[in-house]
Amino acid sequence: MTRKAVIHVGLPKTGTSALQDWCYRNRENFLADGIAYPPPDSRSISPKHQYIVEDLFSGHANRMREALQNTTEQTVVLTTEGLTNHLYDFSDGALEEFRTALHGFAVRIFLVVRDKEFFLKSYYKQAVLNPPILRFNYATSLNLNEFSALERTRRLADYDRLASDLSVKYGAADVVVSKYEGDWLSDLIKVAGITTLPTFAPLQKVHVSVSDDVVEIVRQVNGKGLTEQQRSQFLAVVQNVLHTDHNGLLLYARQHDAALLRNKANLAVAQGIMPPQRSAGGHSCADPNLADRPAGTMSFAMSAAGPFMVLEDGDLPPQSELRSQP
Repeated sequence: MTRKAVIHVGLPKTGTSALQDWCYRNRENFLADGIAYPPPDSRSISPKHQYIVEDLFSGHANRMREALQNTTEQTVVLTTEGLTNHLYDFSDGALEEFRTALHGFAVRIFLVVRDKEFFLKSYYKQAVLNPPILRFNYATSLNLNEFSALERTRRLADYDRLASDLSVKYGAADVVVSKYEGDWLSDLIKVAGITTLPTFAPLQKVHVSVSDDVVEIVRQVNGKGLTEQQRSQFLAVVQNVLHTDHNGLLLYARQHDAALLRNKANLAVAQGIMPPQRSAGGHSCADPNLADRPAGTMSFAMSAAGPFMVLEDGDLPPQSELRSQP
């Protein structure tokens, strides 16, 4: 019997994090129906298969191929909203590798869409808050109307064309389109062939949208020509003053606060006020060479090491590409 691959591709801002969290928490229950949910990318906040996107940017699909080969179940469920968000960024060669990796599987794409006005506004908010990547219009200073008029944005909002392109580019037998405002979870359950629902953990809301006022503050900051370090520090201040529930802003604040504490410790060590603290591995937790570095420096090192963690319901290309941005 031909095996089935159900690939949830987003769109971004359509409950993707809630869907991914639900799949991950119920992965053991999936097995009773012969469904595998391969281990997600451990570096991502949401338990999704973000490595698929990273590999496609590198021109291959090696980790997806490996994940498929390591399963024996009849159906495999994969999910990352980057497969819509970056559909038009991947090279033809990378897409061919993707289709080749799925050889022998009947591929079904699961696409969730929402009212276009609300999608555009939510997608715009995230683009304003994201770390700066010029070619993706992240950390944009455009207003909503200007952002909505971009070709990149218009392509994602053309749902009929998007569904058709998803089928062709990913080699899918069909694309199931579900509405965010409807019962998309029931649609996913049907597409995946899940029958053991009484034992399943319930769906939970994962992310909270940030207010329009906060987005406008950040948008204006984006247009001030700040360095990435300065912007990061400012967003940390915004979070510490306004106390939002947005994951990205919370992370900026945590990184900035940790950097302040570490730099204070480094300064104390350099001045002989306190001895170096040792970690469990015996390494110094306070480096005198860092004593004069600005507080945001550590925040940026952490951000560069894990940029995917800053995003709510989004994704990034390989880290090397991110670090090459101004």
